[in-house]
Amino acid sequence: MTRMRRALVVAAGLGVAALLLYLSLAQVELRQVGAEVARTSVPWLVVSVVVRLSALAIAAARSRVLFAPLGAVSSYRLYKSLVLGFIVQNVIPFRAGELARVSYLARFNQLPASTCLAVVATERLLDVFALLTLFLAVLPAASVELPIGGALYVSGAVAALAVSAAVLVSRHPRRFVSICAALGGLLGDSVGEFVEARSGAFARGFSALGSARSVLGVLLLSWLFWIGSATTIKVWMVAAGLDLPWYAPVLVLAFLSLGLAVPATPANIGTYHFLVFSAVTLLGVDQTRAGAFALVSHAMAIVPLTLIGLVLLFGDLYRPARAPSSSP
Repeated sequence: MTRMRRALVVAAGLGVAALLLYLSLAQVELRQVGAEVARTSVPWLVVSVVVRLSALAIAAARSRVLFAPLGAVSSYRLYKSLVLGFIVQNVIPFRAGELARVSYLARFNQLPASTCLAVVATERLLDVFALLTLFLAVLPAASVELPIGGALYVSGAVAALAVSAAVLVSRHPRRFVSICAALGGLLGDSVGEFVEARSGAFARGFSALGSARSVLGVLLLSWLFWIGSATTIKVWMVAAGLDLPWYAPVLVLAFLSLGLAVPATPANIGTYHFLVFSAVTLLGVDQTRAGAFALVSHAMAIVPLTLIGLVLLFGDLYRPARAPSSSP
């Protein structure tokens, strides 16, 4: 990307952030929003940090199940990789956090980057599937009309098919590699050999899905992770004094997940505020309190985990990397 194109992308992102922030706060009195923010319960915000860190521990446990067939990977290292991905994503959008996590896992765990990429991709597919099924489970209880339409069902179907394809690859890795090698060979023998090596390493990342017990385990942990994430939002709502239905946190999660599928601004500034503001006003919250909740929840989503993550990852800056395995 040239310097000019990079500048245009940054400018477009800042423009989107400014526009969405304006749409979220244009019709509210900022002084009243500030007063609502000041009334937020700090002890409940502290509780939300504990809940969120616990949800990340569940995500790390799921990663451990997926990495188990590939060799010993420290749960603590997996936890730190999740935090690293979050921090990088806040600085560089467009899924840069996922790539940083892949690089980190490959660097410290003697695994090919292609294998780590397959595991991380599996986690994202499981996240989409688990969240959408959780949302569909609470949808009948919702007393508001949601402007989501068929996109929700299409996303769920695509995620289910993708997870099924990953399971299929885990059961027949050699056939997958041979198909990839044959396709790459159409462009020459050297390309075919390169594709064969990379596809073999990639297929290894799906190894855990070859066991029905592991599939059920990672699905359960995915649902628990998202329930933990919804609980974090519920605690934020309690801290802000919002009396909303029990299903409200899941609806907010659905808005955020669909709206932030392709993040365009660092830390989702503007986009996050607009989505949360829209979700809670749809649930009957007045605009002033909705604007305050959007600001507080975004700060709590970004600041504590970033600070904790920087402390956790500080030692890795000086730790030498181990050479990744070259086995397919």
